[in-house]
Amino acid sequence: MQEEAHMPENSKQTLLVAHELADGSTAVSQLTTQGKLLKRFGTLPGAGAGLNEFRPHLAWAGGFLFRSNGVKLNTISEFNPDGTLKNTITPDTSAQHDIVPIARDFAGASIYMVDTFAATNVIRHLDDPHTGASSAFATLQYTGIAGISDLYLGRSNGSTALYALTQTSPETVPGGKSRVAKIDVDGTVRFFDNQRLNVPYMFDVGSVAVSVKGGTIYVATSTEIVEMDESGAELGSFPFVDTKPSMDVAPDGKLFAGHFDSTNGQVDVFNHAGKLLKSIHVPDATRVFDVLIAA
Repeated sequence: MQEEAHMPENSKQTLLVAHELADGSTAVSQLTTQGKLLKRFGTLPGAGAGLNEFRPHLAWAGGFLFRSNGVKLNTISEFNPDGTLKNTITPDTSAQHDIVPIARDFAGASIYMVDTFAATNVIRHLDDPHTGASSAFATLQYTGIAGISDLYLGRSNGSTALYALTQTSPETVPGGKSRVAKIDVDGTVRFFDNQRLNVPYMFDVGSVAVSVKGGTIYVATSTEIVEMDESGAELGSFPFVDTKPSMDVAPDGKLFAGHFDSTNGQVDVFNHAGKLLKSIHVPDATRVFDVLIAA
């Protein structure tokens, strides 16, 4: 464990954090994985996104950073690598197009997204960022679905899949208010159920991430982070209390978990066994909306 805690950081990896500032505005900060601030960009006024019921999400695709801007703006920002705004996308998913969860697609060229209020069990692909045109990629069908809370494109043991954290009522297993959907490139869906996936019945609560090192699936509820293997079998869990946690996993296996509830922009870093290695405080940040490890 100690050796992992002192592994050298990859200088080509950075930590991107979508967060709120003290004045209620929102921004993206780019830091080293040690926590040094490199730049801040993409500021939006508090009246537009800010502290609302749904938080912005991040995805890296095609060499650009995408940020869903919450349900008050109903847009997606696309940023150049230097942090300048490349495009503001208005999706065609519905009249209201409330895009919250997003994730990189299998080709690494664009993103998948979920319209929170229109067909919330449908995952759509952004086909054209200029027009906002999209197409349905997969529909998660089962009795009592309540909606998709998070998306994550993950790779383990040479196989890439799109993972979705979905809420369900009635429960598929006693105590399990959510389940994980693993979706292959052809749209084939498999569900993983666990009684520890006791995520509250609310949109935009909970997070899913997958480690390329060992294929561990991490699911943050509101009280703990549950670990499952690539077949969905439980490996264990460790405490992480937050109403709207966010997660990403670095290539070396370190798990970065953002706190929505903290007031200092806190991101905790854990090893694969759930041992806290360090806490990063994003300068001038309050609530953390999403975290992303990117080149």
